[in-house]
Amino acid sequence: MSYRVSDHSPTEICEQPREAADELISRTIGIVVAAGSGSRLGASVPKAFVPVRGKPMVDRAVGAIRDAACVASIIVVVPPKNRGDSGQDHSAALAERLARDGPLCTVEGGETRQESVRRALMWCRSALPGAQFVAIHDAARCLMPAGVIRRVVEAAWDYGAATAALPAVDTLRRIEDAVHHGFPGEQNENPSAGVLGAEVDRAYLWQIQTPQAFELELLWRGHHRGDDGGQFGLSPDSTIATDDTALVSPFHPVHVVRGSRFGFKVTSPEDLAFAEIVADQIP
Repeated sequence: MSYRVSDHSPTEICEQPREAADELISRTIGIVVAAGSGSRLGASVPKAFVPVRGKPMVDRAVGAIRDAACVASIIVVVPPKNRGDSGQDHSAALAERLARDGPLCTVEGGETRQESVRRALMWCRSALPGAQFVAIHDAARCLMPAGVIRRVVEAAWDYGAATAALPAVDTLRRIEDAVHHGFPGEQNENPSAGVLGAEVDRAYLWQIQTPQAFELELLWRGHHRGDDGGQFGLSPDSTIATDDTALVSPFHPVHVVRGSRFGFKVTSPEDLAFAEIVADQIP
């Protein structure tokens, strides 16, 4: 996979002609992935609708993209109707609540994140023919600062593909005889995940975050590259990618923009508790 750390500085970005930037913004769509079930959070509502300091995560994510002022409209991917939870009630309320502040629509997601993004791309290509770039952001990374979102999108305008990421700072070791250790509160939680193996050199290891921004046709190709006879490895039907860079980087460089520690993904109850603490500290 091909990742390149971007040398695109904030100063250079600010010097872009205003007319050129406005034209790029008009052709850029934000996609907020909010279709997760929230089972690992133990929540009674879909994860994206769990509040952090009284405000649903999806509201925070949409608000950050709007504050970044780099997209013309936003698509929120909501839980599928057949999941059997109250996601659709929350989705209807979300559309009514958030559409007041700018162009926004909802698209029903799939059973996996990859399928959810693909459905949003299909809607975007059919309903928004002028779209050229898309920025994918997870609602669960609801505290990512707007400045990072803006820089990722601007890097994609320059390079075609970009992601937020952070260099690994912890000591990294392989785990031998690894076992599933679960999440706190799960019945299969195990106090031991295995035993320490060899140390991994962290010098070139980065933790990938969202947002991730791409030329729309590049990402469409990534989601459907199995149509090329398997030339690029993975087909949508055979492999589930955990993020969109995994689908694009085999055939196009993805530039890395330094992310933020605030952009952690809320997955476990501990993450949610931490989000409650830091929510008021976002610059």
